Amino acid sequence: MATAVKDKPRRDYRTKDGTRVPGVTTVLGNLGWKTPGLVIWSFREGQKHPELSTPYEITEEAAGIGTVVHRAVELVMHGAPTAEAEAHIRETLAEDQWDRAESSLLGFYRWRDSSQVEVVDTEVALVSELGFGGTIDYVARVGGVLSILDLKTSKAVYGDMLVQVAAYGRLWTEHHPDQPISDYYILRIDKESAGFDYAYRSGLTEAWDVFRACLTIHQLKRVVR
Repeated sequence: MATAVKDKPRRDYRTKDGTRVPGVTTVLGNLGWKTPGLVIWSFREGQKHPELSTPYEITEEAAGIGTVVHRAVELVMHGAPTAEAEAHIRETLAEDQWDRAESSLLGFYRWRDSSQVEVVDTEVALVSELGFGGTIDYVARVGGVLSILDLKTSKAVYGDMLVQVAAYGRLWTEHHPDQPISDYYILRIDKESAGFDYAYRSGLTEAWDVFRACLTIHQLKRVVR
């Protein structure tokens, strides 16, 4: 029997008085750190591949491998046996992709075991009375320290990801003041190589300040017209 992975809750975040509020990713739409780089990348890829209707077509195969490994890691984090996660890779991908995907999953296993990861909760949907909501991928104890774990399929770890997990940490701590978040991990499945690695941060005070600024901008959009 396949292991059930908890679905992400509907993005309908509301405060205690019923007011609907934006999610973390919506608020981060006001940041714009990636926009110039994406425009340049799109232009360059369009020049190199004029036959494509969109430059994003060139990333489809790599993204497919990354997405499958992402799902395999999700299964493991939700308590599935390793055999089930590995079977998912072999049932979903072409044979010439198995080695890359399984190597990535092995990298995750090594990190999990050496870091003594104990999952506390998954897909945790919370709302802050500051006026935003979000769904945390994983809350876990890593080496005994309560931490936020966020799983990404990306080419690199970007600054906006740190801002995102800082907001998740605030959400958790607001609802669990006796169990504050200390550490943050971004678990990354590389789009191109399907390799696994992670980024670790502690505190993220400045990243939280950035999120607060984005939240202020988002809220002021309603009155500045």
